[in-house]
Amino acid sequence: MGDVTAVVFVIDDDSSMRAAIEDLVGSVALGVRPFASPQEFLASNRPDTPGCLVLDVRLPGMSGLTFQTELAKSGRRSARDLHHGHGDIRMSVRR
Repeated sequence: MGDVTAVVFVIDDDSSMRAAIEDLVGSVALGVRPFASPQEFLASNRPDTPGCLVLDVRLPGMSGLTFQTELAKSGRRSARDLHHGHGDIRMSVRR
């Protein structure tokens, strides 16, 4: 079956933040695929490999929290990490 490389999908509208996360993830030899929006992510061809999603909370068009909810409803299972420079406790415990 060959080597399978995990992929970290990064969705953030801030290009400098995407680049920083891409550099960090790449430094530990994981694959990384950056996207500027949830819509760009959904429109892309993604490999069928293990992976996770690093997602900004504040995104134009669809918030990261809304996108996470929509992914869960669709039955797509993947680990997710939401990040935000202005988060609060209430936001972090939302289900």
